[in-house]
Amino acid sequence: MKRIILFTVTFMCLFFFSACSADSNSSSNSDEKKVKGFLSDYKSYQYTIEDPKNPPTADEIGEKVKPFLSDEEYERQFANRSFDIPAEVASKTNNSIALDDITLEKVETDEESEKYKYTLHLVFSSDGSEEFIDRKGEITVTNNDEMKITRDWENRNNEIGDLTF
Repeated sequence: MKRIILFTVTFMCLFFFSACSADSNSSSNSDEKKVKGFLSDYKSYQYTIEDPKNPPTADEIGEKVKPFLSDEEYERQFANRSFDIPAEVASKTNNSIALDDITLEKVETDEESEKYKYTLHLVFSSDGSEEFIDRKGEITVTNNDEMKITRDWENRNNEIGDLTF
């Protein structure tokens, strides 16, 4: 009888712990989906250039992405000309630019923020031809009351034609 009770208690404990673990993982996946959607919206505003002959200005792009960034990161991105680059590349290559997809990988979590590595899958198109370019970067997102990007870094060694951006 003791063995049956011990077996039942052990089984219930294992079941309980595995259920808690599954809830934790689904919460993490849900958070990652929210961050991916948030990052996708932000990068779409930053990179979408429909008309390379008349691209938006850095100020116009900056105003669209400002709600996604902390004040400090907005100033840093503006100073680093991050909002100029997509329009400049589109204009010089005569390509429209669109964000196709994002790959996201969580790197670190602490009490106030989460750090991710990402890959932007960009589509450059002109006259029916398309070129796909992957652009890698890292972001830090606050997980306080309101989601904000406090750091956005991109590897700037991509090439299209003879232009590096």
